[in-house]
Amino acid sequence: MAPRVLFAENDLPTVYVIKKVLEEEGYEVHIAYNGDAAWKLFNEMEFDICLFDILMPGLNGYELATEIRKSNTLLPIIYLSGVSDIIKGLKMGADDYILKPVNLAELILRMKVFLKLAGRATGKKVYTFGNYVLDMEKLVLTIGDTKVNLSMKEMRILSVLAKNIKNTVSRENIIQEVWNKSNAKIERPLYVFIHRIRKHLKADPRVEIETIRNEGYRLQVFDGLN
Repeated sequence: MAPRVLFAENDLPTVYVIKKVLEEEGYEVHIAYNGDAAWKLFNEMEFDICLFDILMPGLNGYELATEIRKSNTLLPIIYLSGVSDIIKGLKMGADDYILKPVNLAELILRMKVFLKLAGRATGKKVYTFGNYVLDMEKLVLTIGDTKVNLSMKEMRILSVLAKNIKNTVSRENIIQEVWNKSNAKIERPLYVFIHRIRKHLKADPRVEIETIRNEGYRLQVFDGLN
């Protein structure tokens, strides 16, 4: 079955070019020309990935992602925008951010990475640290009977730290594993995701993601249980 894309964009030339390229790559593309129409489509159909402009009539891209995240934390969302505010975009629920004019080859590559992450997990499937259980097969983090809502990118970052628990993982290694690239510009977005993951881990005070100055991050369980 072709991956189904929700594409919200009000610029007709951009819609035409990207839709044509994605369909040639085998995607099933559903177009919404404003945020309200995209929200309606989201509630009517199942999608595998979302591409959103930010400045749209009705719900803007930020508002649209925020609404979607209330019910679906795993659906990959990529912003395609001329608004150069990557940090705000990530804080508002997106997994990635591509500035316009969009490099189509880069877009397709990033989409494939996200769909691969959403479709399957490789290597070890379940990680336990403190009272948390991270199940990369089911794509869920739990503490007791409570499910912790993480985005796909947050889960991937946490899994990299969990499989190296108590060991420092360099920023470069995290970026390479999660974004599948080596790019210093991603260090700031990585910081944003780490900040969000820390908030999710507050239910067990023994568990902490430590910042190792000039090196990277380390997932630690302070009583030695993991």
